[in-house]
Amino acid sequence: MKSIVLALALALALVLSSTTCTAATYILNSLADSEPGAPLIPGTIRDALSQGDRVIKVQVKGQIDLYASLVVGGSNVKLDAYALASPGLTINGWGLIIAGVTDVEIRGLRIINTQDDGVQVRDGAARVKLIQLTVRDFFDGGIDITDGAHDVEVLDSWIHGGKHMLIKYGPSRVTVARSLFTGHGPAGAGTRSPQACWDDPCSDALTGAEPMPTVSFINNVVYNWGIGYGTWIARATANVINNFYSSPLTGSGDDALTVDANALAYTAGNVLHIGDENLNETGNLAAPIPHAGTPYPVSTCQAARNVRQKVGVRFRTASEQAFIDTIDLGPCE
Repeated sequence: MKSIVLALALALALVLSSTTCTAATYILNSLADSEPGAPLIPGTIRDALSQGDRVIKVQVKGQIDLYASLVVGGSNVKLDAYALASPGLTINGWGLIIAGVTDVEIRGLRIINTQDDGVQVRDGAARVKLIQLTVRDFFDGGIDITDGAHDVEVLDSWIHGGKHMLIKYGPSRVTVARSLFTGHGPAGAGTRSPQACWDDPCSDALTGAEPMPTVSFINNVVYNWGIGYGTWIARATANVINNFYSSPLTGSGDDALTVDANALAYTAGNVLHIGDENLNETGNLAAPIPHAGTPYPVSTCQAARNVRQKVGVRFRTASEQAFIDTIDLGPCE
């Protein structure tokens, strides 16, 4: 009997090792990119992301000027550029698409001047982690999580520009924590920080069949939504906990946090600087929606100070730091 048990244990160990140790190391050591239709260039970020089962070791720093969006071509991919020396790693001109794949982690990447969204997570993509990214000056959305994507985490990241984040078309169990959402002027004021809606029309009632929650939004800083709006929960289920809101552009708290009547949301610990609205009265649930793996919130002011100090890529440009230095945390200073 003992020999049978031992044999089964050894067999199980072999199965586990074969399923968890399949990722090969890929060396990213080139700032080049291949044009659409041309062969992929070894050592480039496009080639690195073209297949699954890879741990991408970044050995180059600087800026990559892209010809088209980068597409993660398979599951089980990890790229970590956070530890690079200054100036880190930047992709310029186009963004990143994570669609229909699972177990993807992208860390420490700057994404700028994209001709579409900065990052798209869509088409049922699952177990995706976006950590310590700086995504700015995008044409459409900063980070959009749509079309059935689930179990997605956006952590310690800075989204700077217009439409920050759309969470829509069947997503679930999205976590956004310790991140910064900023607009940069009246014409380009931030909005969708985030906008969460299960599906169109956003004015319809929830059916009760939607996975819960749509999003947990915890310990973030939302700054300068201006002529747009801050966080909008519409036809969705959400936890909105211990976030800091301020919009010097408008000089008020109007539209900082909106929970529509057809949504379900727990709102607590949120702080508004500039304005007298009580953001925590916007919710309609007495307790948080259970969400496995959601970070335990720290105090709003401690989180806001941490965000201002540490959010985004490891090395900020001079203009990025200059903007960060203008953020007034008011009662949290």
